[in-house]
Amino acid sequence: MTGDPIQDFYQSADETRRDSGQSVTIDHLKPWLEPAARFLDIGCYDGSKTVQIAAQVRATTICGADFLSDRLAAAAARGIETHTVDLNAGGKMPFEDHRFDFIYCGDVIEHIYSPDHLLEEIARLLRPGGYALLTTPNLASWRNRLVLLLGWQPFMTEVSTRYRVGNPRMPAGLPSGHIRVFAPRALRDLPAHYGLRVERLGGLILGGRTPGVVGTISRWIDLAAARLQPTLCDELIVKLRRPAVTGGC
Repeated sequence: MTGDPIQDFYQSADETRRDSGQSVTIDHLKPWLEPAARFLDIGCYDGSKTVQIAAQVRATTICGADFLSDRLAAAAARGIETHTVDLNAGGKMPFEDHRFDFIYCGDVIEHIYSPDHLLEEIARLLRPGGYALLTTPNLASWRNRLVLLLGWQPFMTEVSTRYRVGNPRMPAGLPSGHIRVFAPRALRDLPAHYGLRVERLGGLILGGRTPGVVGTISRWIDLAAARLQPTLCDELIVKLRRPAVTGGC
């Protein structure tokens, strides 16, 4: 225990998390990536995905930010320049303006009190013409539309810090702390307030399958959604661009 109730909550949730395969992988990200020399991973965790992304974009500067000290130590052991950052504390991250060509922020924005602060910092840290990738659960997924009709709590949303309630199909374990869950329109609209242009918005099919007939039907719907209307998938992904400076005297 650290004495910080928020950090203790995330540490406990992490320790009880079950590996269901429900996470964004490097294969999901590859079609969205482009070369970038200076790379920052906000919410880098233990750095395992960070180094994969860095290799894919051929980064020469690799930085990671997180607030779980033991995970940052693991990231540092992988050669990542690590920084302790608590996005819920406000204030600037410890990097100079326009330092990075590319920023990745995977499944972080839903955990923080002020997504505005996060997007403002991303805009500050990107060089003109640089880009960012954000992933986050989709409030408007086809599954959530269905369970809302049943009067259930949408997947990946939570009303308790102790229990997962309101949806009998939710995974076991402690809540993961999702407090800002986005629908596609919101994820498109908010970055514009901070000078970030939405270059592409889509959806991802995550791993993990429900067994039996229900799982088979769900998988068919997933594949159809990904092909015909990606923003009905369980996970959203958005590519943001900080516009290049144009004009001049």
